Amino acid sequence: MVGYTTTGFTPVRDRLVALGVLHVDAEGRIEGRSEALLSPGAAAIPPHLAHLAGRLPEAPSFARVAPHLLRLLEGRVVVAHDAEVLESFLDAHLMEAGILAPSLPALCTHELGRATFPTRNHRLSTLARHVGSDVVVGRSAVDDAHAVAALLPRILARHGATLTYPCAAVGDPSAMVLPTGRAPVAGGDAPDPWLADLFARTSGLARELNDARVARYVDVLVTVLLRGQLVPEEVRGLTRLMVAAGYGAAELRQVQERLLESMRRAAFEHGRIRARELRHLRACATSVGIPGYFDDLIPPEPEPAPEPGSGSFSRPVRKPLPPAPPPQLPRCGHCLEVGHYTSSCPRRESGPVRAIGPV
Repeated sequence: MVGYTTTGFTPVRDRLVALGVLHVDAEGRIEGRSEALLSPGAAAIPPHLAHLAGRLPEAPSFARVAPHLLRLLEGRVVVAHDAEVLESFLDAHLMEAGILAPSLPALCTHELGRATFPTRNHRLSTLARHVGSDVVVGRSAVDDAHAVAALLPRILARHGATLTYPCAAVGDPSAMVLPTGRAPVAGGDAPDPWLADLFARTSGLARELNDARVARYVDVLVTVLLRGQLVPEEVRGLTRLMVAAGYGAAELRQVQERLLESMRRAAFEHGRIRARELRHLRACATSVGIPGYFDDLIPPEPEPAPEPGSGSFSRPVRKPLPPAPPPQLPRCGHCLEVGHYTSSCPRRESGPVRAIGPV
């Protein structure tokens, strides 16, 4: 299992900055673990990775880690989420380091997840939640590797007989050591439970199914939004990275809008949208740069105030709301009485108009 963190989406310009490697058997049992931070070189650290910035300067380069990494993967089947993106980064980094690496078989839990799990979308956080894993996806590379490991037994149970590999699973789990500086630490808090459930219910986007980089972008974007707070700078940083990778700002805006619309549908399916949930939705819309997207949603009426004296002395009792003003009543143009119009006046044909009383 390989979890990874990158500074962007362009392998020739951006860098791998964290790797987490687990050796796992066919039952999903972990036999060995290794993790490392990697130097970003000249690549800038994007805002959503600011928690790593202080530890990356002293981290080893990829060229130094590469021989150890290849020994960890030798004879193994590599399993990763969005494995195509990982493969493109490893190819670029190994070529830069002047290392000719052998071909390794790989499984992509995003691709196989579509044929295995009946979820609305197949992002790593959604699949991990579906199989009951309590790992916080996106917190660190090794946490992502643990989330991938939780999916493997279900995938093998469904497709194991049809999967073939050109190498045997051999290796020494006790030799799992990557050169590293200070050990990586988990960054970020656990996601808000309501948002985590909402994003698990959102439908997958068509671009995710056909473009591995867009799938990776949406995965990271959702991880950032799951914090449940305003993070516009992190989202703008992700968008700039995708624009640098060759994607137009207009098509990325469409991806963001469709994600927000999918959130709207999932929120209505979820149940009543209260004021707290509406704040979360509006924070997500503001973070992606479309602050008015959910302005058509109106928070529900507050609970009616209790009558004075209905509560105990241990808690304060709110004063009752003032009575609503009476509705505008009709006034007859014939007899000038309130309560009916001229067309239904009972005195239209019954003689002179009587004296007008006070209204």
